[in-house]
Amino acid sequence: MTPTDLVDLLGCAALEPDLGGILFVDLDPRLLPPCAELLARAVDAIDGSSPASVMVGADTTDEQLWPGWGLTMTAERTVTIGARPGLLSPLTDGAGPLLVVADLARCGTSVTRAIVATTGTDVVHIERPGVSARRPARARWLAACAGRDLATLSPHLLDRFPVRVNGTTVPRSLVSDEVTVSELLGRASRTSRHRPPTPPSALDLLLRLDTTGQPSIRRSLALARTARAVAERRNNRTVEPADVTRAATLIGIAPATADPAPAPAAPTPLHDPPPLADLTPPKPTNPVVDHTTPDIEDAVRAETATPETRPPLTVTDLHALRPEDGPDALPEPRSLRWAVTGHTASRRASGPIIGHERSADLRDLAVVPTLLHSLLRTWSTTRHSGAPSGRPTVAASDLRRYRRKHSPQHALVLVLDHSIRRDWDSSPGLAPHLRWAYDHGATVSIIEFGHTGSGDELRPERYRTRSIADPRIITSLRRPPGSASPLAAAIELAIEELRRHMRRGWAPVRSARLVLVTDGRGNVPLEATAKRRVTTRVARQGVEDALTAARTISGLHRVATTVIAPVDEQYPALTPDLAFALGGTVTHVHDVPLTAG
Repeated sequence: MTPTDLVDLLGCAALEPDLGGILFVDLDPRLLPPCAELLARAVDAIDGSSPASVMVGADTTDEQLWPGWGLTMTAERTVTIGARPGLLSPLTDGAGPLLVVADLARCGTSVTRAIVATTGTDVVHIERPGVSARRPARARWLAACAGRDLATLSPHLLDRFPVRVNGTTVPRSLVSDEVTVSELLGRASRTSRHRPPTPPSALDLLLRLDTTGQPSIRRSLALARTARAVAERRNNRTVEPADVTRAATLIGIAPATADPAPAPAAPTPLHDPPPLADLTPPKPTNPVVDHTTPDIEDAVRAETATPETRPPLTVTDLHALRPEDGPDALPEPRSLRWAVTGHTASRRASGPIIGHERSADLRDLAVVPTLLHSLLRTWSTTRHSGAPSGRPTVAASDLRRYRRKHSPQHALVLVLDHSIRRDWDSSPGLAPHLRWAYDHGATVSIIEFGHTGSGDELRPERYRTRSIADPRIITSLRRPPGSASPLAAAIELAIEELRRHMRRGWAPVRSARLVLVTDGRGNVPLEATAKRRVTTRVARQGVEDALTAARTISGLHRVATTVIAPVDEQYPALTPDLAFALGGTVTHVHDVPLTAG
C-alpha cells in the first residue's frame, strides 16, 4: 500500500461513517496512532467536529464503554451519584467516538461485544442498570492484529471489519509526513456533499468482485460505499467501474480481472533419514545455532525498505487477509460469551477483575459497587417520595459480585516427534485429542523436534497458543522429518508446561492432557542437548534419559497422558516402556495402505 492508497482509504472512511471497522494486519504499532489521527482530521473536515480518539484493550470494561450510573463530579466540585457517559456515547453535536484497538486478538470480551453491537448497524440498544436507551451507532473502529492471530478470531467478529489492510506495506514515513485535508478528501467538500448514484454497469462489477470467499453482505456493502466515496472524492456524477476497482484495491479485495495465483512448485524430494543404528544420531555439522537466519534478514530489509521498493500486494496476499473464507477455517468457540467451564462455586472467585454484575449471594462480593447501588436506590426513593432519607440499607437487589476474566480451565500439551518415518499418518490417533481441545476451549502448548529446517536439531522448539484454532498448529503437523530426536529434552519441556498450567497462582487448570506423538527412538541425550553437540556414541543413553524424565510426569495430578506411535517391529518395547514411565496409555496407529479409486 502506497501513501496515496492509505490517504484515500482514510478519506473514504471519513466520507462513509457506515463503512465498518478498518483492520490493519501485521502493522507496526507506532503507525496506528498516526492513522487514527489522520482519520480524525478527515472526519473533522467533513463533519465539523473532531471525534474523540480512545485506545481500548484487554483491561477495558463494560462500565467504561457504556453509559451508566456512578460517582461523578459536579460543577461545584462535589462528588455525587449521577449518570456517567461511556466511551461509546456520542457527543452533543452528533459526532461519534473513534476507538482504537492495538491488538484485536488480545482485547477483552467487553470490547469484542461492543464491536459486534456498534458496527454494521444503525442504532444501538443499551440496557444497563439504570439506563435504557436507543442511540444511533456512530462509533468508528480502527484495529490492528498480527497475521498469525487472525485465524483464531471468530468469523462474525472479523465480519465487522470488512476493510483489511496489509500493515507490512503501510509506509513508515507516515509518522513524519504532513497530509493536508485536500489530500484526504480529494474534491469532496463539507459545504457541497454529492452522493453519486451507482449505475447498472458499476453494480455488475460489484457483484463479480470477491467471488472466492464466503458471501458477506457487510463486505459487499463496504465495497459499494467505498466505491461511492471514491467517486465523490473524484467529483464524478455517478459511480464508474474504475471507482469500483479502486475501492476493491483499497479495502483489500482481489480484483476480478486479476490473474489467478500460480500453482506452487512441486516440493523437492527429500531422502529418507538413515536408519538409527544402535539409536546413535549422526554428528551435527553445525551444532551452534546461527541467529542470523534468512527470515530475520528479510525482516530487516523490509524494515529499511522505502515505500517505492516494497512489492505490490498479490492476489494470494489479499486472500490471506481473510482467513475466515478458507475451507479449513476453524472459529473460536464461544468467543463473545463466558465459557461454560462447569467449575463449582468455590472456584468462581478466580481470574482478574474486569467489572461487576448482579449477585444472589455473598460469594465474591463486590463491596464498593454494592454500596453505590444501595446509595443510588436510597437517593432515587427519596427524590420520588419527598420523604427525608433514612439510614442507608443494603437490599438483595443491591448485591454485586465481581466479574472476572475467563481463563482456560483445560490445557493440551502436544509433543511432536517429526523424525518418524514419512509414510506414517498420526491423524487417527490425534483426532480425539484435538477435538477435545476444541470442544473445551483448551490452551495449547506445542513442543516439536526432529524436523528438517529446525534452528538446532539437538534442541526441541516450543510455542504456546490460546486455542487449537491457531494456524501454526497445522504447519507443525506437516513438517518434513529429520534425523535427530531429542526426546528427553522435549519431555522436560512438557514437564515445565504442565507445572506452569497446574500451579500458576490464582488460575490453575482443572485438567490437562499430555499427548506424545513419537516412536520412542530418542537418540539425543540430555547432555548433548545442554552442550549443543554430540561427542561420543550415545547408544541407549537418549532413551534412558527420556524414561527418567517421563517418570516425573507420572506423579502429577489431573494429567492424562497418551503416547501415539506407529507399529514398530524393530523396537516394539520402546513406546510401551515410555507409556508405562509416564503413567499413561499407548495408542498404536497402523499404516493404512492407499487404494486406487
